[in-house]
Amino acid sequence: MEPRQDIAILDLLRLREEEFVRIWSCEEEIRHLLGLSAYPFPPPPDLPSRHRIRRKPSAEAAKGEPGAAPPELRPLRPPQENAYHVVYQRDGLEEDSFLTDPAVIATLMTLNAPNFALLSVETVQFRSPESWKVVETLWNAAP
Repeated sequence: MEPRQDIAILDLLRLREEEFVRIWSCEEEIRHLLGLSAYPFPPPPDLPSRHRIRRKPSAEAAKGEPGAAPPELRPLRPPQENAYHVVYQRDGLEEDSFLTDPAVIATLMTLNAPNFALLSVETVQFRSPESWKVVETLWNAAP
């Protein structure tokens, strides 16, 4: 993929994750209002991302580079942790996002784009984009 495509995909993934966080926040507020720990929400729609597509690895990807494999991220530990806080640099600007899927973060760690660099990954207790608390730093690009 070209760098512009990589950046466009990252932007869309960030927007997707924001929508998931918004849904999660709404569901949490409903549970809070009703005083329920489990509300019978309908199942999520059948998203294309839920379908597994098996592709053969390219020759380049199959080779890999020794020592270049990203560290494996551990799963979140609820209820203290409910999201990953990802800090990255895009087009020279430092930005951040909240994700829940470690596979997406692993993909970001292997992304080789000139205008993108992953800076750190933390687990957080997320309440809203303005209200969250770092639980543990899992990975940091700085030595």
